[in-house]
Amino acid sequence: MSEHTSELSARLVVGRKRDGRNVYSKQAKRELVEACLRPGVSVARIAYEHGLNANLLRKWITLYREVAQPPATEAVALIPVVQAHESACRRAAPADVAGCLEIVVSDATIRVRGAVDPRQLRLVLDCLARRP
Repeated sequence: MSEHTSELSARLVVGRKRDGRNVYSKQAKRELVEACLRPGVSVARIAYEHGLNANLLRKWITLYREVAQPPATEAVALIPVVQAHESACRRAAPADVAGCLEIVVSDATIRVRGAVDPRQLRLVLDCLARRP
């Protein structure tokens, strides 16, 4: 163990609960988690060096990430929308259909006619947005 590791281990536990579980310093927990997030670092090894259960340290990492990056609303990939010629949609669409939407993404063209389930359309657009 290095000097920093032993010093951090000494600061980590600040008390005990009635049931015998440890109470940990928030600052020391943050330092451990940040050490674990460095590239090439083994969470299990860090946990072992500090006398912790690796699952507990992984839980702290998860909590740290949730606080550092709160779940935003679903990220939306914007794609260009081009208005289709109205005459092209009318020619191809049946007479009883209300409207037409044409979406062109690189080499793919999507024509939507009439009523569409928004969840299905979202799924198609998400798949197109992920394409290279």
